Amino acid sequence: MKMMFKKISQLINRNKEDAEVLPDERTIQCAAVALLIETMKADYLDDPLEEKVILDSVKELYSLSDEDASQLIEDAKQIANSAVSLQGFTRLLHEQLEVAEKERVISVMWKIALADNNLDRYEDYIISKISELLYVDRSRLMKLKHDAKSSLSST
Repeated sequence: MKMMFKKISQLINRNKEDAEVLPDERTIQCAAVALLIETMKADYLDDPLEEKVILDSVKELYSLSDEDASQLIEDAKQIANSAVSLQGFTRLLHEQLEVAEKERVISVMWKIALADNNLDRYEDYIISKISELLYVDRSRLMKLKHDAKSSLSST
């Protein structure tokens, strides 16, 4: 865990010209999950439904077992709790993910925010801000939000 934190810190604080430190898959996953955690924390409520959405989504997104997904979430929580801002995570993801992958992360964020059937204004704000930092178009953001709402009402 300490090594993961150090690697993410290096990646977040690197200069654009610094190509020495390249992210591995686990580092990218940890950065994405940290954003999911920040979405869950945005409304200042502990909600088991939101935690379940994160666990299920991480398992699906990264084809992980329960144990591996739980460990990734724990690592991401520690990293998110010590982060000063979201920009390091979003910069790393913007540089490393394709548009469709960024949109999958945003889609999961909407599912987390809507899990309790109450979209808090802080959840809405953080998802909008993160999508801006990931350079996801506003129209796509609204479509992903609509799709997340539709998927919840059909279950």
